Order: sequence, then C-alpha cells, then structure tokens
Amino acid sequence: MPAEFQPIERKKPWGTTHAMLCGKEVIDGPFAVINADDFYGKEAFESLASFFRNAPAHHHAMVGYTLRNVLSEHGSVSRGVATPDAEGYLSSMKEHTVIVREGEKVISRGKEGDEELSSEVQVSMNCWGFQPEAFELTEKMFAEFVAKNHSNPSAEFYIALMVSELIKQGLGKVHILPGGKTWFGVTYKEDKEEVSQKIKDLVKAGVYPAKLW
Repeated sequence: MPAEFQPIERKKPWGTTHAMLCGKEVIDGPFAVINADDFYGKEAFESLASFFRNAPAHHHAMVGYTLRNVLSEHGSVSRGVATPDAEGYLSSMKEHTVIVREGEKVISRGKEGDEELSSEVQVSMNCWGFQPEAFELTEKMFAEFVAKNHSNPSAEFYIALMVSELIKQGLGKVHILPGGKTWFGVTYKEDKEEVSQKIKDLVKAGVYPAKLW
C-alpha cells in the first residue's frame, strides 16, 4: 500500500496482484502464481518447470486450459479467454464473466447479447509463471490502481490486468503452455462432492499419496 494513502476497512485483499506482490521481498527467481482453492494437476507444474529451465529474461507463461474442461454443471463461471498472436504468444485476453453450457453449446452472456464460444479455446485459470522482473511493472501498476481506488473497499486488481499491460507495452512475452490437462475447483456448493470424489480417485490410482504430509 502506497504510504500516502490511509488504510480503509476491507473484507479481503486488493486482488491477485496484491497477493503476488506480498512475495516480492523473498522471491529472486522464476515463480508460479495459482489460486489456493483450485486443483491444477501435476502436468501444469511440470509444464512451468520445464519452461523455466531455458526461458530467457522477460519471457513469462500462462498455463492454458481447454474451456470445455473447466465449466461447472451447476451454474455459470467466469473465464479469461486467451488469444494467441501469429507466433503463438498471448496477445490478448478477454474476460467472460457469465459462461454457461446450453446443451452442446457454450454461451457467454453479456450486456450486448449472447456470444457462442468454442469449447476448444484456451482459457486462463490463474496458473501463471513469471520472471522476477515482472514485479517492477506490477508494483508500479498497483500503486496507480490504489491511487484511483483507495476509497473503494471492494476494488480488486487482477493479475490478468498486469499481464495485458505487460504485453501492450512490449515489456515481455507470455507463452501459452499446454500443461492444463486437469482442473477442478468448488465454484458452487454442489461441486464439493464431485471434487472430493476426483481427489479420492487420484489417490486410489496412485497419482497422490493418501497423506501428503
């Protein structure tokens, strides 16, 4: 929080970018950022680890997930649809806040009407990999965001906004990695039983031990 602003009463932090900045003083190499309440599958972390073995400076990554695999049967979801450029790097991301499945179709509902989405498009599930130099832009943008929103207790600054600005300013490249094979999370209370069963199945299959620690 910039020193010139007095803290306001908030029920939660300033968003995913704020959470990322909390690690700035102890991170000195490539790092991953994920949602703590989502299951991304070991392939996602293997993909990030492989990428950073040879990734040059200013090259970052987003693990892509196929849209049809990250929908809920119990209601709408919000997903950021990734668009690659001619070289395969991330060029833009459009946030669709109300995505539902209707029969065989995937529909994004918006103020300007409905839009049918391909179930095969790559989306962000907030599984990112960054080089440490990303902190410089992040810190600058976060200070600007707080300056504009310091009196709004519900304002949140998302990592996707920082990534979009990084691309726009030509400060780095963002690779779309193919590691998004398995994802599940509890968006609705009805998802809990299904997620619990999926974790039990992975343990039964020997993918994970019954007791992690």
